[in-house]
Amino acid sequence: MAIGSGCATSVVDATSFSVDLVASLQSENAEVKARLLRLEQAVFANGAGDAAATHTHSPASETNAQVYSADTRWLESVAARPINEQAQDSTTPSIHIATLAGIKESLLAGTNIAGVMLPTLDEALELFTAYTEHVSPLQHLLYEPDVRESIHKLYHSLSSCTPCCYSDCALILSALASLASYDPDLLGNSFGGGPLAYYWLRCSRDLLDYCTRACTSDLQMVQTNIIAMFLIYHLEGISPASRHLQAAAIVAAKNMGLHIMDAMHSRVKEVTQRQIIDAEVRRRVWWHLTATDWSLSLCGGPQEGTYSIMPAQMQVKLPRNISDQDLATQDATFERPASEVTPMTYYLKRIRLGKVCREAADLTWELSIVQQPEEVSYERITTLDAKLTGLLDNCPMTIMNAINSTDAAQAKQQMFTYLTVQARRCKLHMAFFLRAGDSSVYEPSKFACLQSAKFILLVLREALPANLAHDRSGMHCVTFQHHLFIAAIVLAMDACLHRDAFGTADSLRDLEQICELFAAVKHRAATAGSFLESLLSVLSKHGVSVPGFERQSADQTLLQAEVPQSGSMTNQDLLMTDTTFDELWQNYMDFDAQSASLNWTGMLLDVNAAEAGATRLPP
Repeated sequence: MAIGSGCATSVVDATSFSVDLVASLQSENAEVKARLLRLEQAVFANGAGDAAATHTHSPASETNAQVYSADTRWLESVAARPINEQAQDSTTPSIHIATLAGIKESLLAGTNIAGVMLPTLDEALELFTAYTEHVSPLQHLLYEPDVRESIHKLYHSLSSCTPCCYSDCALILSALASLASYDPDLLGNSFGGGPLAYYWLRCSRDLLDYCTRACTSDLQMVQTNIIAMFLIYHLEGISPASRHLQAAAIVAAKNMGLHIMDAMHSRVKEVTQRQIIDAEVRRRVWWHLTATDWSLSLCGGPQEGTYSIMPAQMQVKLPRNISDQDLATQDATFERPASEVTPMTYYLKRIRLGKVCREAADLTWELSIVQQPEEVSYERITTLDAKLTGLLDNCPMTIMNAINSTDAAQAKQQMFTYLTVQARRCKLHMAFFLRAGDSSVYEPSKFACLQSAKFILLVLREALPANLAHDRSGMHCVTFQHHLFIAAIVLAMDACLHRDAFGTADSLRDLEQICELFAAVKHRAATAGSFLESLLSVLSKHGVSVPGFERQSADQTLLQAEVPQSGSMTNQDLLMTDTTFDELWQNYMDFDAQSASLNWTGMLLDVNAAEAGATRLPP
């Protein structure tokens, strides 16, 4: 009873104290409001006058407006909240653990593997280490300690038969698939990385599909979409599948609010180290998506000149030039000088490249709607060219140093930056290069295209192994093939248009090297064979032969349905089809995977017109 009485007394005392505290706070609030009111009256009486005082809200009313505004936004978001009806109708994914050797044997035997098969925990951790050393530096999307923690949690859930995070599993699978494709030897893989890469990629996408139906959007889903997108890009090129994953990543990122994470009303806190890490990783993810979106706008195909992320519709700070060690130990304001090389050096340069591609895409649209191309100042082309080449200025290493570097990750970063800049430069100038023979004003475009094409060939020739027939991590990568094919397009057009001009012999020698590179890997890479055949067909059609690759007439059937034949075209046809400048711009480099080879029509019509003298653009 004594204990009960003591408790009752404590409750009464606490209640009395609470009442006194509330009364004290109310008194202080009233005093503060009175002081603010007197301050307002003094300020407006001295400066703005009665009218300003009449129309200016007090700080208290503004605070109330902000509170109600936040409540309004929250209520509006209720309508966009996910309903998990689809997930209830979905079959829960089945995930099993097996040895890496067992997974390989099942794939080699052609066994229909039901569900998802993960390697053992030790194997998964070892493979993820290889991923962080060899593949991750090209994307730098993941914070390694967090992913390792997620791997341990996933395997603990699987071993204890408790619910697991499927987006974590999808992320791990996408990383393993990328590693298997990047270098099969890293997996001790004697039969090639294709089967494992495609299997884990399919499993990762199946889990992504399940998470999408479950109406969940988390950072792991966005990261998985990005990694899977780049894997498909390296395997297939810029295909509908890769663009779909890019679009899905953007949608998931916006659902998380990544595009407004630094906006005034949604700014994330960066006080604790955990908050600092989360915020910086999210910025890296968003800007990776943004740079990719803008860069893809200049890659040809049906989506040429378009992008999904508008600069005016995002408020996200740029990632900082820091290492992950800095991220784990420094505050939110710490940043290393731009001249200091960090794992973010390549990443930040990639963002700058994306911005230039966006400007070039905007120019593409302007060129597509004007009556004559000279309505758009050619100085804008040269200005964008200076921005592109400027990305290679003040590089931490020259490209040849990068090729010979002992730091494999840094060398690949430098090489991809260099090749991408040169390829986009060809894209920027190609339309004017094809018209350089009609106007000396466009001569700089001819020089730029040929220079970039020769640089692409030089870098790949030096960087790729001598024995390409047995190379499993070089030219079979579609990314390298695409860059090389862009160079081939430039050199082929130079051979067709300027066959009597000085330098054409050099173009033919360079084309011979490119054809040799494609021929060396065509038995292992279907795209290489397609590129080689289409290139030779076009050159043969214009009476140009590459030494060592002369085609027999019986073989000239690849592009008969796609490539217009000169004998069947009149001057009137040339005039009618070639005077629209946008057809050339949008068709000359169509990498759409829906067709077996390039859509050469627009480019060939322009070549035919130039040969016939049908088109004369004023300077």
